[in-house]
Amino acid sequence: MVPAASDPSAADRGAPRWEAAAQRLVSALGGQPDDDARSRLLERVALRFGDARYPAFVQLLCAVQHFGDATARRRLADALAGALVRHRLPAGRIPAWGAPSVPASMAGSGVPRTGQLSGTRRLGPIEFLCASLTQPGAPPDADAQFALRCVIELVGASPHAVELYSARLVVHADDPLQGTVNRRTRDVLRAIAGFWRAGESPERIVRRALAAGHSLPA
Repeated sequence: MVPAASDPSAADRGAPRWEAAAQRLVSALGGQPDDDARSRLLERVALRFGDARYPAFVQLLCAVQHFGDATARRRLADALAGALVRHRLPAGRIPAWGAPSVPASMAGSGVPRTGQLSGTRRLGPIEFLCASLTQPGAPPDADAQFALRCVIELVGASPHAVELYSARLVVHADDPLQGTVNRRTRDVLRAIAGFWRAGESPERIVRRALAAGHSLPA
């Protein structure tokens, strides 16, 4: 689902590539004149990866969290907050819950393959990772769990981003008619929002939310 560099030791092995990419992103964000320009920049970066490599965009967010200092993390988190306000958060495409197949261009990306409704929808980084982790029969994925903790911690550098993103998760969780994700994923998204707002650490948020989700039927 997420490149192997999402665990700390692997990230260190891939440090030159990911650290440089993280530095370029943070520097580019710093050179933008306003929040709208920063939102457009994030969109362009995600579009360069494309749908099939959206997990690599998530990895880039993790690289900023891993390699960046507090100022770098806050700059990116504030940019994500600006994108949330404008409904332009970079998102990855997955089949809506029930799509009979995954497009060939997304094969091997870790997205869900089964369900009852057709079509595809786009999910932001946290929702995308949760959808991967909560599919029926999905094996434990330490890389995806680590990436989820990274993104939550990164967003946490901006209280405004936490407020906006937790509200977004609740909206996704409370709207099953969208057909985007299954019940288990919605429960995990709701749990993440609740634990996040309560001030839990990223590690506890992920552990407790996934435990709650896996105790329920899909």
